Amino acid sequence: MGYNNGSWLPWNSARSGQSRVENAHDTAELGTMRNLCAGAGVLGQHMRRFTMRLLFGIVLGGILTVGGAYLYDSHNRLAENAGAGVQRSLVNWDVVGTKWDRLTERARAEWNRHAG
Repeated sequence: MGYNNGSWLPWNSARSGQSRVENAHDTAELGTMRNLCAGAGVLGQHMRRFTMRLLFGIVLGGILTVGGAYLYDSHNRLAENAGAGVQRSLVNWDVVGTKWDRLTERARAEWNRHAG
């Protein structure tokens, strides 16, 4: 009798005397449970795909935002040099350049420290 007929479950204890023919329904239920568990693997695959698409979208959005700001500022710099008027740039690129240099310098130092 054992675990094949579900008698180990408290609500199935009354059915512990059933034959294997009567337990065919239980076997079908077990098959359904196996299919559900296999479906969980598919669900996990969809979740990973969703997560990767989300991360890709975030990175792409950041690149498009910075690229758009750079194009806007470079276009306005050309117009400012032509005498169209004084307009402030969208981004202070000198500060961005300085911070980027510091970031890459620190990253190289950490890499060298960890790599030996």
